[in-house]
Amino acid sequence: MATYEWAGDTPAVAEVLSFTVSYTSGTVNYTLTINGKDVTVAGVTDTASTVAALVLALNDSEIPEFAEITFSDASPELVLTADTAGKPIGTVTAAVSGGGTGTIDASPSTTTSNAGPNVWSANNVKNVADGTRGTLPTAGDVMFFRSSDVSLLYGLETAFAGDELFIEASYTGTIGLPRTNIDGSTSYSEYRERLWDTGDADVTIGGENGTGSSKLRFEVTDATDAAKYYIESTASSQDDDGAVELYVGSVGLVNVSINGGTLSIFTPIDGINGVSTLNASSGAAVTADVNTRLNTVTMNDFASCICSGFVSVLTMQGAPTFTYIQKGGNAVTANIYGGTFNLDAGSTGTITTVNLGPTATLNATDLTEDMTITNCTIEAGATINDSNDRLTFSNPIDLGQSGLTDVSLDLGRGINIQKS
Repeated sequence: MATYEWAGDTPAVAEVLSFTVSYTSGTVNYTLTINGKDVTVAGVTDTASTVAALVLALNDSEIPEFAEITFSDASPELVLTADTAGKPIGTVTAAVSGGGTGTIDASPSTTTSNAGPNVWSANNVKNVADGTRGTLPTAGDVMFFRSSDVSLLYGLETAFAGDELFIEASYTGTIGLPRTNIDGSTSYSEYRERLWDTGDADVTIGGENGTGSSKLRFEVTDATDAAKYYIESTASSQDDDGAVELYVGSVGLVNVSINGGTLSIFTPIDGINGVSTLNASSGAAVTADVNTRLNTVTMNDFASCICSGFVSVLTMQGAPTFTYIQKGGNAVTANIYGGTFNLDAGSTGTITTVNLGPTATLNATDLTEDMTITNCTIEAGATINDSNDRLTFSNPIDLGQSGLTDVSLDLGRGINIQKS
């Protein structure tokens, strides 16, 4: 086992790519594509003239993805050089059409690879034991990000392959790229790899001795062995999502424990595994999108969670808040021993079981559609707020040993109470 540390000090080098072009005769259209956007140039006279025409048209393009590249003539090569050293060009493809005789490589050759302080590469990682470079972590290894403000932005196509990853609170850089690239005068949807796949590693974020990072973007795509995320603290997020963004792939599986900071969980529409367990406590704040599966959720203290996806079992103690936007008939069991369980606007369907403890509140005042709760038990001190009469209880609410004066029930108007 080896221990590694992020250095992020490799000198920046501009990436250089090249396409080989040929033109003989007839109608040949040469199209270069970046991020789904095209520049097309017709072949003229011969190869040299065609390369010259391509260079002129591509450098004149106002498409922002093309504007980040300088195109030059080394006929029969069309050369692409990144304008910003250390920032990769990304995926560029080319094709020809028309009935004439001419060719261009489908993908470019790499003349000079992108390098720089923000790239996940062996030169930016040092072995803690002896300070050597040149090796990325592999199975059994441990990696630290600490005492640095250098962000990891590129080379994220290479997943983390070690066993443990620590992002300490003394690390104030960011990891990953935002959805929208605003580096130039015109923004565009980012087409480079945005997220860092952490495999099935155990990932620990935050802690003492620092403010932490304001944005860490990770993904989990493997279900061989559930990844584990431990989040102790984060800085305030730089946008409306959590400081930690966790994307769970279509078959990814992860266990999450968060004691502080903010976390947003995202899942593609075909996700089948998701978050096996989510434990949130202290002042942690979590959001989960509509496709996310939260199989078992435990919330304590003053934690909060806004969930638009699937929940199987929810357990709350202390004074947490769970705001749920249920879509359809998820078989939810909600054990609310303390805190507030909000059924938010847009919720529909049936909740199988709600058990309310002495300091628990079930709040349905924001519901805009009717919902059904099959079984509900309520202890002395608990509250149900349904002033708009949106909830239907399939079975009578079970007060157990409590009397009506021991609980707070606002069930709207026109209700019947039957003692049994």
